[in-house]
Amino acid sequence: MAELLVICPTVRRPANVRRLKGSYTETSTAVSELVFDQRDLTCTEKVNDMARKHMDAYEALMFVGDDHIFQTWGWDDLLMAPLRERPGISFPDDCSRPGHPEVFAISSSIVRALGWMMLPSQKHYYVDDAVLQLGVRARCITYLPEVVLPHLHYKVVGGQPDEIYARAHSWLDEDRASYWEWLAERSEGDVETVTRVVC
Repeated sequence: MAELLVICPTVRRPANVRRLKGSYTETSTAVSELVFDQRDLTCTEKVNDMARKHMDAYEALMFVGDDHIFQTWGWDDLLMAPLRERPGISFPDDCSRPGHPEVFAISSSIVRALGWMMLPSQKHYYVDDAVLQLGVRARCITYLPEVVLPHLHYKVVGGQPDEIYARAHSWLDEDRASYWEWLAERSEGDVETVTRVVC
């Protein structure tokens, strides 16, 4: 039975879906399942909704963007390994921002305690910064640089932004402001919540 549900929010990117699904089929093991959410909502809305629906059926939940690919064989088993030892967060190298959880797996017990998987005040940006804050400050995050899931963002591989990138970019200033507000006013309580789960 699968332990890890991989959630990919996507919209109007069929080529990306095919590419991600193909790389998943070639590299995953039986410990994970992949699901796409193609509703026209924000990234955060889709991930949090899917997480709430499925968190009781899986030991952990994972976010991956539709502009990533799975490269390392057995990545799912490797990301689950530290989460089997104790609740926490694990993340791979996405070849874009090493040491930063743009893609991450998180124990379902943490999601249940927080009531969310991605910071609900965000639409797209800074969700990874919030995950990093929670993991570092609660001492429950594991970086696995040997697990590689490249981020094929247009700024990394070249090319022009499509309408989905453009829409996300329009939220940047709002997301930046709301992240810093959370960091200053509410992050301490969320870190305490996570710490209670993992200790």
